[in-house]
Amino acid sequence: MVTIYGDECEVAGKDRKAINALARKLAKISDELDALGVYVFGGSGSGSIRCRDGFNGPLVLATFGQGFDGGDGACNDYGPDGLMRGE
Repeated sequence: MVTIYGDECEVAGKDRKAINALARKLAKISDELDALGVYVFGGSGSGSIRCRDGFNGPLVLATFGQGFDGGDGACNDYGPDGLMRGE
């Protein structure tokens, strides 16, 4: 499922249609990752594909790209402007 926050796109000056297209691509990739039992982790500016194998930490299967940030992904729209904001 993809949810596009139009007001937030407008405030950020980003094209809503472009964000929608990217979000749909990522959602499809997310489904494919899940089917393989792996996930994407973002942190320190790069991404990685990881797999939990029951040992000390997840196995890093691949690293790639830029534009990733880590954290727990928390977000809410409780701020004074009512816009969805993340950590």
